[in-house]
This record gives sequence, structure tokens and C-alpha cells, in this order.
Amino acid sequence: MFRKWVSVESPYVLQDQELRSYVFMKAIDKAGNKRIVSLPPKYPLKWYEMYENWIIIIIIAVFAIYLIFKFQLKLKMKNEK
Repeated sequence: MFRKWVSVESPYVLQDQELRSYVFMKAIDKAGNKRIVSLPPKYPLKWYEMYENWIIIIIIAVFAIYLIFKFQLKLKMKNEK
């Protein structure tokens, strides 16, 4: 997720030309003073474009289907007695 810092000179061409990710900048002057700035994405991903969200949805759906089948099996066994 987080990458190592890259030493660059101005101007620097961003790899993410679609401006969909955060940009972190760290500046160090000759005296050793540091400053870190983060810029939010100009065009962030929609909720349905992030694979993490789909993984969560699929896990919840599988768990819900499991619970439904378990409940139906329990009712079926109860009705057979």
C-alpha cells in the first residue's frame, strides 16, 4: 500500500495521471528540516470501483446464504419429527 520515498527533482511527472490516488510529498531542506504534505485525489474511486468493497460484499452474501440454508435445514428437520 505505502511505497518508499522516491528522490526527485522539480518538475516531477506523477505516475497516477488520472489523479485517483493520494499524493504524499516530503521536502527536506539543507538544514535538515522536514515537511510532509498529502494531497487527496482529485477524482477518487467510486465505492463500486474498489475491490475491497466487493470482497466484503461477497463475504457477507456467502455468510447470509449459509445462514438461510442452515435455518431452512433446521426447519425441515423440525417438521420431519
